[in-house]
Amino acid sequence: MPTTTIALDRPGARIVVRDVYEKLAREFDEPYLDNPTTDDSEVTFADKVMDALNEVVNDIASRYDWRWTRAEDTISTIPGETQYPLPADCAHIVGDITIDNVGIVKRKSLQYLNKKASLGTNTIDTYAPRIYAVDSDGSLVIWPTPGDAWVMVLEYQREIEPFTSLDDIVPVPLIDRQLVYNGCRALLKASDGNDPQTVLRADKAYEQGILRSMLREIDAEDDSTPSEEQDQVDDL
Repeated sequence: MPTTTIALDRPGARIVVRDVYEKLAREFDEPYLDNPTTDDSEVTFADKVMDALNEVVNDIASRYDWRWTRAEDTISTIPGETQYPLPADCAHIVGDITIDNVGIVKRKSLQYLNKKASLGTNTIDTYAPRIYAVDSDGSLVIWPTPGDAWVMVLEYQREIEPFTSLDDIVPVPLIDRQLVYNGCRALLKASDGNDPQTVLRADKAYEQGILRSMLREIDAEDDSTPSEEQDQVDDL
C-alpha cells in the first residue's frame, strides 16, 4: 500500500480526500484502491469514507463562522430596488455589510425591516441603505429603498461542496487534518458495529478537537483585531 506524507511546511499543502481515505483504510484494515470504481450494487470503503467526510466537514463548518469557510462578494444597488439575490454558494451572511467602504448596513429581522418599510417614511433615500434582512427565499432585502447606486460588500459563510472524487480538496486547514480524520473515524466506528465505549472514545476525541480548533480560531481573530489603544495611536 502506498503511503502519503503531508508536510506542514510544503507551500500550498492541503488536505486531499485521498489522504484521509488512505489513512482510514490502513486503520480499518481495508484494501486501498488507488482508483476505486463503484456501481449501484456495491458500496466500497471509499464510498463510506466519502460519505463520512461530507458529514464531518459540514458538521465542523456549522459549529463556528470559521475563516476558511468565508468568502467576500459585492452587490451593487439599483435605484428603487430593495431585493437582491445572494451569491449562489452563500450559506449565511457574517455580521454587518459595509457600503462603499464608508458605511455599515446593520442586520435586522425581516419583521423589523418590513415594519419600517410599512411606515412609508424614507421610501426613497439618496443616502446609503442602513439595515438589511434575509427573506424566506434567501434573497437580501435592504431599507430604505436606495435612490442611488451603492456598492455593498458582504462577507459570508460558503456552502460546502460535496466531495465526489478522491482528488477533491478538503477546505479545512491542514493544521486540523487530525480533526477531520477523528470525525470520519468516529462515524465509521459507529456504523461498523463497534462497542459503545469505543464509539464514545472516538466521539470524545472529535469533540475535543473541535473545541481546540475553535479556541485557536478565536485567538487568531483577537490577534488580528486592533486594540482600542492601537486605534487611538493610529489616529494621531
